[in-house]
Amino acid sequence: MIEDEHLYLDRFQLAERGWTRTLIERFLPNPDRWATVNHWRNYTGKATYFVEKVIAAENLAEFKKAFQASILRRKLTQREVRAAMKERARVDAQYREWIRAIRPQDIELMILSNKLAAELEAAIAMGYRTPHK
Repeated sequence: MIEDEHLYLDRFQLAERGWTRTLIERFLPNPDRWATVNHWRNYTGKATYFVEKVIAAENLAEFKKAFQASILRRKLTQREVRAAMKERARVDAQYREWIRAIRPQDIELMILSNKLAAELEAAIAMGYRTPHK
């Protein structure tokens, strides 16, 4: 099965693409997944966003206008803007490569894992707890 972890971007990776906290809150208000982090004090994990959703937001005319205003407000240099665009192109190419490599079995397994995760979340919401030693 194809691993899909690299298809989710966290806030740090969005910042590398030129996003700000305000742009994230405006165009990506709800994370698609909460990824675990390797730190005992972070119970919630980190918000991550599906690459396809990020690309779709970046292609909106409203986003482009807000992004341009953000570039001016932050006084980004041409070098910084080029670096953000280069990062976007790199991740977008990786995403297109992943999409071409998907097989029907991969889609079935992803759907099944999403259903199982939803069932587990529903059970936890109803009070199910895992046993502890």
